[in-house]
Amino acid sequence: VSSKHAKKDCIKFYNKDPDDIHVVRFSIFTDPKKYINKISYLKKKYKIEKKYIYVPNQFWAHKNHELILKSLQYIKSKNLKVFNNLPQIIFTGIPFDMRDKDYSKKIFNKINSLEFRDKIKYLGVVPIDDVYKLNANCFCLINPSFFEGWSTTVEEAKSFGTPTILSNIPVHKEQLPESLFFNPHKYKELSKILIDIDKK
Repeated sequence: VSSKHAKKDCIKFYNKDPDDIHVVRFSIFTDPKKYINKISYLKKKYKIEKKYIYVPNQFWAHKNHELILKSLQYIKSKNLKVFNNLPQIIFTGIPFDMRDKDYSKKIFNKINSLEFRDKIKYLGVVPIDDVYKLNANCFCLINPSFFEGWSTTVEEAKSFGTPTILSNIPVHKEQLPESLFFNPHKYKELSKILIDIDKK
């Protein structure tokens, strides 16, 4: 299994002998020099601003994009100046969930609304080299998932030294304990983190 948390679940739900379960965490192998300091490339190809927050998750329901949107709505309602000063939010990934077709439709209706027109940009499904460049050059990466096995995007962030804001699920805490964490059910917790980073 890929994490201690997964091992605990195997023992709990399948009554397995702990000695028969081995944790093998995966990582990625990249040359950070190929991907860091590529802002000019990203700006030219994707027309994004210099300062941006990256959310690379597929648009599947358990990836919890809606929490980010609720958080932005809350910040905008409380302090428009802070909202305007926040970095642009960049989304990439498959734009639908075959298990819940209404979910992605609802998310994209919000993303494309006037409310977020200048704050959120969806780039579609991009080449893996560009995923790495976007990760390596962002202000920070957000992963609000309700569930992860062992997040590849977090491993990518670790390899590039990208700051991360992660949902406080056990596997995230195991994978990158020095991250900033929030409850994936409480958008105000993410809002507070985003407001605080705006001050830095």
